[in-house]
Amino acid sequence: MNCMHCGAKVYGVYPIVCDKCGYSIDYLSGVSTSAFQQDKFWKHTEISRTGSLSIGKHGPIGSFTMLGVSILSDMVRYALTYGSTGKTTNGRGDATNFCACYFPEVIGSGILPGHSLLVPCSGLMIISPQSQDWGHPFPMLDEWQQKNVPYQDGRCQFCNKSIDFGQTICQDCYHPGFDWRTTLREAQ
Repeated sequence: MNCMHCGAKVYGVYPIVCDKCGYSIDYLSGVSTSAFQQDKFWKHTEISRTGSLSIGKHGPIGSFTMLGVSILSDMVRYALTYGSTGKTTNGRGDATNFCACYFPEVIGSGILPGHSLLVPCSGLMIISPQSQDWGHPFPMLDEWQQKNVPYQDGRCQFCNKSIDFGQTICQDCYHPGFDWRTTLREAQ
């Protein structure tokens, strides 16, 4: 795997800070400096701050719960290390990189236009992970994924077998007691 920003080779788990260029996952974990990223983080943490969620003007929107906010840095590192990557179209119609990963716990909730109930989210989407100014994470609704990144495959982190988008381990490699946090710690 390579650094999302400079392309330098990265070994093991994606680092908190790249040794070569200094790129930090803080840019993707809500500790960012750009006004755009601060605005996105504010929008995608609405539930944890207010207990409710506004409907997005561009379709489905997700917001991190308190759990999602508290483990966001670890989820970003795990997703960058083992998640599915590719290209999608951003809100302005430009092609942009993404990284996505599903987790076994609910990390956020979302709302769909035309619906009034919140839907649980267990997926993490990182848009423009290479950018210090535009990269940002959000809880991914399945409807958003199906609309914006259809027909993508994932790869098992252990055997590289083709699996469903955003999944990180195939059925053959799964074992009782598997925990993504343990995998993250043991791979360092």
